[in-house]
Amino acid sequence: MIVGPAVLTTLLTLARTHGYLMTVVGFGLNLVSVWAALRWAALIGRVLGDAGCRAITKILSLVLAAIAVTFVRRGLMAALGR
Repeated sequence: MIVGPAVLTTLLTLARTHGYLMTVVGFGLNLVSVWAALRWAALIGRVLGDAGCRAITKILSLVLAAIAVTFVRRGLMAALGR
């Protein structure tokens, strides 16, 4: 699953904060990058090697955690009326 409930929620949140045009452009660029990564996954894996793949995984996990913290913080701020 490339697009699921979390992506739809993120798109709705981003559309509210950044506008529909920027959200659609970002979503389109994301789909292209996912297609390219899936299309050339074997080549990318060979070039990066095991250590490189682990490093990229850790970096992207950190980015995902930062995004999650931002969403939680914004939700709490909105719920508390700040």
